[in-house]
Amino acid sequence: MSMATKTKAWWIKTGKLGFGLYDRTNGDMVSLASTDISAGDLIRMLFRKRPTKLTTTLSVSPDIPEQFHKGIMYRVMEQLSARKGDYQGTKYYQMEYDKCVKMAKKYANKGRDGSHYVVTHHDY
Repeated sequence: MSMATKTKAWWIKTGKLGFGLYDRTNGDMVSLASTDISAGDLIRMLFRKRPTKLTTTLSVSPDIPEQFHKGIMYRVMEQLSARKGDYQGTKYYQMEYDKCVKMAKKYANKGRDGSHYVVTHHDY
């Protein structure tokens, strides 16, 4: 069985996505030429869009689903409680925030990206 000397590859470097060919003969990445791409080639990318940044403009709604807006409030309340020195309040709001984050991760990882993949997170 013979192995192809060039295989299609992708990489992420300095925040940019690149496509090319890995040349096994000299171990280098080379650019794709028009002859390397055929009409039947398919590129599928799965990504997560970053939510809109929160600002002081109240007319701009965050991209976060409405059922998780409480999580933002819990995080703010946690930080305000810590500044006040209310450590019981800080602990309570941190627990509530953590619950919201867990629910949001479960929600986000159930095929809502157009795929049929379910991502299971593991904490270490």
